[in-house]
Amino acid sequence: MENASYPHTLWEERILKKQNQKGEKDGQSEKRRGHRKIFLAVFLIFFLIVIFYIVRVLFQDKISILGSVFSTLRNFSVSNISKDGKIQRFALGDEELVPMSILKYVPDGHISKIEKNGDITLFVSAHDKSYLMQGRTLKDMVLLAGMDGLPKPILKPDSGGFDKDYAGFGQVIENPETHDLIGIYHTEVRISPDASDSQLTSIALALSKDKGFTWHKMGRIITGQNTTNPGTSVSGTGQPAGVIVGDYIYLYFSDWNRLMPDSIHLARSLLSQNGMPGTWEKYTEQGFRQVGLGGKSVPVIVPFEWDRKIYYTANPSISFNEYLKKYLAIFETNIGFFAATSEDAIDWNSHKLIFEFPKDTTASKSIGDIWYSYPTLLSENTQTDMVTGKTGYLYYGRGIFGQDHQMVRRSFVIQ
Repeated sequence: MENASYPHTLWEERILKKQNQKGEKDGQSEKRRGHRKIFLAVFLIFFLIVIFYIVRVLFQDKISILGSVFSTLRNFSVSNISKDGKIQRFALGDEELVPMSILKYVPDGHISKIEKNGDITLFVSAHDKSYLMQGRTLKDMVLLAGMDGLPKPILKPDSGGFDKDYAGFGQVIENPETHDLIGIYHTEVRISPDASDSQLTSIALALSKDKGFTWHKMGRIITGQNTTNPGTSVSGTGQPAGVIVGDYIYLYFSDWNRLMPDSIHLARSLLSQNGMPGTWEKYTEQGFRQVGLGGKSVPVIVPFEWDRKIYYTANPSISFNEYLKKYLAIFETNIGFFAATSEDAIDWNSHKLIFEFPKDTTASKSIGDIWYSYPTLLSENTQTDMVTGKTGYLYYGRGIFGQDHQMVRRSFVIQ
């Protein structure tokens, strides 16, 4: 038995030897392939570094353009709004210019929309006045013009008083019972027409009975706390934007009082009272307990304590979003436009960045720096700007430091 098994055992040893030799060769081949992959990766990195250096040396003046392209791609699809607001994604399209004839410094605040019988009307502030645009869609809006063919303001400053230097609509609301248009506007008093960094501001009311073509000023409705005289610093209240909550107009506004960081405050008035002077109540820790004219208030949308890079909040745009089934706020900080949601339009949460600025607006500016401000969210097929949907446009102002700013927009999709 022992001799009979010998040839079989020798055959097995030969086979095993061949397999071992093949395994060693395969292992060496795999090792060589691994070395080649590492070499190729190092070569590719070196090649990219060389190309980048050449581009930087030869096209130094184009680097800012590349940065702008990167910024556009980054802002094209911002997926950073938390799930508790039900927004998984706030996607922004490419930036496009909105032609505004010869108007400068536009928009200069929140844009209001009334959509009725297939017609759209926008109320836009520019420079120091208010203008009206009309069209069938948001893409074919035309400015109201006078007999001379030039844009015709529908509201402008008076020669004296609280709005002698500025009268810009922030919110226009149609009263469903009287069909009056309630126009809430930002006012300024300056020591000179160009002193736009030290004005005394307030919020006033005007009414229209002819669909917004003519207006009757009714007086101030909200003034600031701890105000100073014009020429000292920016002081008072302004940048109004509202939303209907039940029977009330909820009006959000910026408050510059030097007692706290610049932030967004809240007041309300019964819609049935047309928002007339004396009917407004400011929001405090105890609820709506302070008068609109001179009363105290507390912020409802504030600079974020968790992020020391954010120094102010301003320029609110508020709507009830039918897709989210929540109130949606779009507003400005020094580092970008943010979004927040609320169940009751008082307590706001999920503050998330949706559009980042190329440069902090509180930093010193150089000629040529691009800056952004005055956001408004608008959707078509809603009766007013106070209601938005899953899609629409984010309007805002785009400026170059040392020049006037112009109206631009990006399409948006909420997912």
